[in-house]
Amino acid sequence: MVGLPEKGRFREAHISAKYQEEKENPRFPPEDEYESRAPCHKAQASQGQEEAIGLGTSTATVEKKHRLTRSADFQRVYRQGKSVAGRYAVLYYFERVSESGDEAPRLGVSVSKKVGGAVVRNQVKRVLKEIFRGLQERLAPNYDYVIIARHGLPDFLEKSRHEDIVEMIEDLFRRANLIQETD
Repeated sequence: MVGLPEKGRFREAHISAKYQEEKENPRFPPEDEYESRAPCHKAQASQGQEEAIGLGTSTATVEKKHRLTRSADFQRVYRQGKSVAGRYAVLYYFERVSESGDEAPRLGVSVSKKVGGAVVRNQVKRVLKEIFRGLQERLAPNYDYVIIARHGLPDFLEKSRHEDIVEMIEDLFRRANLIQETD
């Protein structure tokens, strides 16, 4: 064959070495090549998604001692507890015997995949935990609570004011006679 190197010979042997010396790094332009560009052309550090949508970096969550984490705790509330159902959520509650002397109410949140994708489910859980944190002082002590989100809850959260959402959750606790009214 004409033009191709023989077997065992490298094709690079036919490339001029002089061209390689002229351009040090052909992939990256020299630093002064874009001097006419505005000095602020360099990428600035992004604020992050939390700052952009106004969530901030709040660490105000329900403390671990006030959460149900074990599957056995959830099962006990489901099997031995009572429930109150609303249009967008179901509240299960169970009066526990506290051996450790901790009387604070504990919360578990259950949001199935039927409610939405992972992002939607996490948003729903975050809102429900925030509401629980606000109600915690007025709730009956020595109780375990599980709130189960129903299918329409994400739409309700999106379309309603925060006060309406809190009222909906408070209504579940009121119907179960678990909220201590303050005047």
